[in-house]
Amino acid sequence: MTGRTYRYPSQAENLYPFGYGLSYSTFLYSNLTVPANVEAGGYINGQVMVKNTGRFDADEVVQIYVSWQNPTVPTPALQLVSFGRLTVPQGEQLLYEFTVAADQIGVWHDDRGWVVENGQINVFAGGQQPNQARNVGSNVLVAEVQIITTTNLGKF
Repeated sequence: MTGRTYRYPSQAENLYPFGYGLSYSTFLYSNLTVPANVEAGGYINGQVMVKNTGRFDADEVVQIYVSWQNPTVPTPALQLVSFGRLTVPQGEQLLYEFTVAADQIGVWHDDRGWVVENGQINVFAGGQQPNQARNVGSNVLVAEVQIITTTNLGKF
């Protein structure tokens, strides 16, 4: 699938990534909180603060992505796992809470099916895809989560 879909890109950056566009305001993300460790098959419950730093009341679409560090099989460069629209008044901040289910971080093994692998994943929170230089005024936070598998290899 490499180079055939936006999920497995062969280029460094998409021309128009998900979340690309303009807003009447700017937003600052802070305090991304996720658990340090999660058992395979468990949920990753997290939260992030979103502050409207601009001059107008505005909506922001909060996007939560994951990526795998050192997977044993090909994985998407980024996996969108949660998003939500918040109306944030000028100068105020709101808490966005999210949940990442086990099936959203599973990877396909031809011989075993969907498996949640042991290892590190990155959880990103922001108003755009991570590592996109095109949108000015949006920051993306990242946190690491250690997935701990048991003897069932995290199958679901």
